[in-house]
Amino acid sequence: MMISTHLLSWLIWLPIVSMALVSFLPQAIGVPAPGTANLTPAEAAGAGLWGLFGSFASLVLSAMAYQAVAELALGLRKPGANYYFSLDRPVWRLLGAIVLLILLVMLFALMVFGGVALLGWLASMLGKTAGAVVASVAALAGIVFFSLVIVRMGFLLVPATVAEGRIDLARSWTLTYGNFWRIVITEIAVLLPLMILAMIGLAVIFAKDFPALMALMKDTSAQADAARTAIVQRHLPMVFGLELILMPFSMGLATSASAFAYRALLPPQTDIAV
Repeated sequence: MMISTHLLSWLIWLPIVSMALVSFLPQAIGVPAPGTANLTPAEAAGAGLWGLFGSFASLVLSAMAYQAVAELALGLRKPGANYYFSLDRPVWRLLGAIVLLILLVMLFALMVFGGVALLGWLASMLGKTAGAVVASVAALAGIVFFSLVIVRMGFLLVPATVAEGRIDLARSWTLTYGNFWRIVITEIAVLLPLMILAMIGLAVIFAKDFPALMALMKDTSAQADAARTAIVQRHLPMVFGLELILMPFSMGLATSASAFAYRALLPPQTDIAV
């Protein structure tokens, strides 16, 4: 059920290129990166607004691409289209599901962090050692719980939302019951080769500047921060190019794997909505 990379690259080339342009546009027109040292209030506000715009635009374009990929993987779209670029209801619905998951993950992260901090504080009244032990155990339990929520709610989010035409995070949670480790192994098998390729590509891109970057990491001064930013920005076009090449592969492999799992985990005699 894996998607043909040729079909996929043609289908989603427009949203992917648009994402790359949105990412590169601030640098092209001279907008400083958020967090750059010695910015005036106006420059900082402009950088922040561009950052918000870029984040929102990237989310919309990502939802657009994932909508197209999921439709192809689920058999809801016939091959042959030269591109996909849509702002219709299905894209906004998928965007809403993605944003809802992000907000839920942030909420769970705050709950886990707050719970660990509270337990550590209460246990510290019994002694420093007891407080450290309780905080460590609570942190480990929180990481396990947090990972469980992300994996089970996120794995089938795209195919379930696209196929069923509704936002229902509980649907993914229900369908993935008892399959946590299968999902983890599948994600590792699918994405690890691409992560290795990405790291090799970044190592090649930053090869000449790698020693300088490592030396600057030890310096926390504003001058060192500016030098690090300058090195990274100099290589951004090539980084965006690498992302442009790898994104169809990552989207196709990850989405087709989750779509296949979604079809396999559906209850008997359950049809996918068209």
